[in-house]
Amino acid sequence: APKYDKNEGRWTPSTPEEGSEFGYGPTKTLLLHGPKPWFSRVFTPDDYDQAVLKFMAGEKCTREVAQGNMDRFLENAQDWAFERLEREKKGLPYPNYHILDTKQVILTSTWSVIIIGFFIVVGPKYIEIAQTAMN
Repeated sequence: APKYDKNEGRWTPSTPEEGSEFGYGPTKTLLLHGPKPWFSRVFTPDDYDQAVLKFMAGEKCTREVAQGNMDRFLENAQDWAFERLEREKKGLPYPNYHILDTKQVILTSTWSVIIIGFFIVVGPKYIEIAQTAMN
């Protein structure tokens, strides 16, 4: 498990597998949990890594499990805490926030293409109508 260095005030991996080069990348964070945790991961990578290492140490879990939990926490902290407490009360295992559901990715991508395509086709017409109405 990662260790806390009191002198530096930082968590450090105790094995190479616990380091930031392992686990999954920012693209998977974006696909699994959306832009909010992705921005945190990309723009404050050290804070993100410290949170992952701290979670790993506390839960004695793999880097991927810790990343999934941090991504879910950053996406919506209240829901993450609620889900965790409910599962503890019922004696259920914690959700696997790090597993990518291929079916969901395909569905989300398809809807995104349809919606973006709709706005590309219909958007200019509405802008033209609005400009005509303003004149």
